[in-house]
Amino acid sequence: MNHITAWTIAGSDSSGLAGIQADIKTMSRLGVQVCSVITAVTAQNRSQLTDIQFIDIEAQLKILNRPHAIKLGMLGKQSIIKSVSDYLQENPVPTILDPVMISTSGEKLFHAQSCDYSTQLQTLFSHVELITPNIPEAEIMLKRPIKNYAQIEQAAQDLIAMGVASVLIKGGHYLDDAFSQDFWTNGKEAFWIASERYPQSGFRGTGCTLSSAITAARALGHDIKDAIVMGKMVINQAMHLSVNAQLYHSTFPTEQKYLPYIASTPITEHPEPFKDCGKNSMGLYPIVDRAEWLNILLPLGVKTVQLRIKDLQGEQLIAEIQTAIAIANKYDANLYINDYWELAIRFEAYGVHLGQDDIASADVNAIRKSGLRLGISTHGYYEVARAHAFNPSYIAFGAIYETTLKKMIPQGLEKLQYWNQLLNYPVIAIGGMTLERIAEVMATGVNGVALISAITQADNPVAATKNLLAEMDKRYSQQIKLGNFGADGQQKLKQARVLCVGVGGLAAPFLLYCAAAGVGTLGIVDDDQVELSNLQRQVLFATSQIGSAKVDAAKQNISALNPHVNVEVHPVRFTEENARDLISSYDIIVDCTDNFFTKYLINDVCFGNEKPFVYASVSQYTGQCAVFDGKTAPSFRELFPSQPGWNLTLDCRQGGVLGVLPGLLGVIQATEVLKWILNLGDSLCGSLLVVDLLHMKFKKYQLS
Repeated sequence: MNHITAWTIAGSDSSGLAGIQADIKTMSRLGVQVCSVITAVTAQNRSQLTDIQFIDIEAQLKILNRPHAIKLGMLGKQSIIKSVSDYLQENPVPTILDPVMISTSGEKLFHAQSCDYSTQLQTLFSHVELITPNIPEAEIMLKRPIKNYAQIEQAAQDLIAMGVASVLIKGGHYLDDAFSQDFWTNGKEAFWIASERYPQSGFRGTGCTLSSAITAARALGHDIKDAIVMGKMVINQAMHLSVNAQLYHSTFPTEQKYLPYIASTPITEHPEPFKDCGKNSMGLYPIVDRAEWLNILLPLGVKTVQLRIKDLQGEQLIAEIQTAIAIANKYDANLYINDYWELAIRFEAYGVHLGQDDIASADVNAIRKSGLRLGISTHGYYEVARAHAFNPSYIAFGAIYETTLKKMIPQGLEKLQYWNQLLNYPVIAIGGMTLERIAEVMATGVNGVALISAITQADNPVAATKNLLAEMDKRYSQQIKLGNFGADGQQKLKQARVLCVGVGGLAAPFLLYCAAAGVGTLGIVDDDQVELSNLQRQVLFATSQIGSAKVDAAKQNISALNPHVNVEVHPVRFTEENARDLISSYDIIVDCTDNFFTKYLINDVCFGNEKPFVYASVSQYTGQCAVFDGKTAPSFRELFPSQPGWNLTLDCRQGGVLGVLPGLLGVIQATEVLKWILNLGDSLCGSLLVVDLLHMKFKKYQLS
């Protein structure tokens, strides 16, 4: 087995918070085998440095095999610098130089005057692809103060002129705003990389951790711009999860809050979000070059299309875009215009899609102000961070597989799943999509799949589209086979919005089965936390979630079961003050509460707004279920003009309950909701089903 190896050539920090120790912790956690070349042993802690013993490194360099990348930290002596330079001359590998000069306590970490040492370091510049000075270190190397963003940019250019391939000036010492702004350039390209500043200070080893993470990413094969973004994510996570200013070293982050922004200018505030793409997933997302394709695809059930025209100009282009928008409006479909954002705004398209090359020339603020959605193509960390700086409606990621349209290194399913887990944006998979690949792509949980040739170059585009739509719904294939169900039924479920009030024993199976069936949006209302005594019947939760908010734990587990379901959490109690607002955007309401005050309230607000609702209650060994249409009698108040007897009003805490009972009634509620959405079979509307588990009796009563 060939291990990915990286070296750290740096000093040992006796406190274990920086230097070699921080480098090893960082890179090893990121999946890289680390070899160390120790340049010095220091006696230091947070507040002082009392001794440095430098070490000749020649023997260490000779004994080790050539690495995939090298991180240079504290070197300290001219003889050590020369040894490193000689090695890199004969063994060129990606090398990152963190020009460590001053300890956290303010003591110098080198044998020489600062100006002499910085001059000695310059002999390494031609051998390294990146140096990562902070502002004080850049000031020492350039022998001048750096006080503002313009001076940071100029300092980076001046360091490039000294012979280094690229420079990342770290802006942590610049304290004028809420963001920590770093600046990178290679003399031809440049960008600012911004992360929200953490309130805690006094960290040690941040520079070591950042440069080590960049080195690990380079060793793993990522290009320098992606590696820098990965490094920033690692250090952001390390600071955020720190304890007593001691950095937390872990694997590559999987949360969007650690993703920095990439921009051409410093960022001073979080970007305003674009409109979202709607509550349902984007699903099959064909990319076509003519409006006539919409007349073919939209009647088949396709709801999102991108118009990508490369061979028209002037009036022909305008006419084609106008025609496409008119067709999309006719079918109530969402049409994104590729590149031509001005025409998209002018003729009121649904949205605009931009590639990385188009972002710089487009007026993104004009697109945002017009109310259009924005999608952005990406295929790596740098491009995702660049898209993140615009807060778009969705992010397209790929190419997942090899494609003939553009020559790109395939990203693969593992990376697709990583980004879908990390990003809060809807993720669209792009590149090399075929019928045979759709199911495995959708299994990653992505919001949609964009494709071109699988439809536009098919012998029978209509049949190909139908097959693709069916394959995307393979998760639901067993129910699609049912009579009176089919693909149309699945689409009805996808478009449905269901609100569950109360997240207890009834809600647990109800939510799981509705999610498994593919109900597009599930809203859940509850202000309680998971308790140990819940787990006997509330099978939606795990022991590890005790103490968590029920709505959050429910969302986590529903999403794990079916990542295509949109879960909307309302961590509040259902009250007279908020009831109308809570139910307003949902198609059907489900009463999974355990008290009759709330049941009466659900009845009143649903009948007041003509919303159907499904009622159930359980106590001890008995339960009941009914459906009310919210329009015509009977209502729940007519079923129970006054609060019923004690045996039905006792909640589970007071009277106890056989755990399977709410499970059974919750499944019946799910059945009634699915039938209602699909308009299938005989509903319990106008009927009351009573279940007696102790005697295994089911009775159905007609309500008048």
